[in-house]
Amino acid sequence: MKMKNKIFLILSSMALSLFLSSCLTSNTEVIEEYADNSINDVAGVWYRYITTEGGTSTREVLVKVELDGITKTIDKEARKVMIRVAPSESRLNSIPDPARSKMGIDNVAVVVVLPTAARIFPIGDAPKLGTNGDWSKPNKYMVQAANGDQAEWTIHITEFIK
Repeated sequence: MKMKNKIFLILSSMALSLFLSSCLTSNTEVIEEYADNSINDVAGVWYRYITTEGGTSTREVLVKVELDGITKTIDKEARKVMIRVAPSESRLNSIPDPARSKMGIDNVAVVVVLPTAARIFPIGDAPKLGTNGDWSKPNKYMVQAANGDQAEWTIHITEFIK
């Protein structure tokens, strides 16, 4: 009786795995939602810095502070994203003074929202999104939809007030 239960369990598991697996591995180009190569939103602007934890000089910790006071304009026709950053006084005061003095338009991270299955790649010396970089100049990115369509986008922090 135990052997029959084991065989039944194994066969049931195999059948269930066939029903729960996905067969969509190609032809995503025919699905309309996979053809979008735009930037949908700006998820945020962060300042990342390294500090020592609890006064110990041996342990360094990466601190990420999301900056508030973000105003963004996304022009899908011109493929441009313009960002204005004006963090509140309370947010600025949450950053210790040595790190705060280093924070600026040339040392923050930008994160954007892409369509389903799209990817984004920096062009030239543009910073990798999500890491601190220089945003004092317009930075160019290639957004690639899942179907392979590509579009060049420009992201620029036009004003940074601290």
